[in-house]
Amino acid sequence: MHPYYPAPWRGIEGNFESLPTDINTNRPKRSNNARILIADDEPRARASLKEILRFTGYETTLAECGSEAIDLLNSASST
Repeated sequence: MHPYYPAPWRGIEGNFESLPTDINTNRPKRSNNARILIADDEPRARASLKEILRFTGYETTLAECGSEAIDLLNSASST
């Protein structure tokens, strides 16, 4: 798997004037069953990564720590 993250178009000042108009043309094709588990103890990091991945078409599940991520993986594999 090769994750793809859109390049940040916003400058340090938050300027969106140079936002490209063809942002959808370079998206990679993904599996219809792709789901990504994000584990991070920082709420803002989880939320940011979730939005980046949602933008590129992925579904996500969030975990606050490694043990929660393992529990989520175990429960998903048993269903």
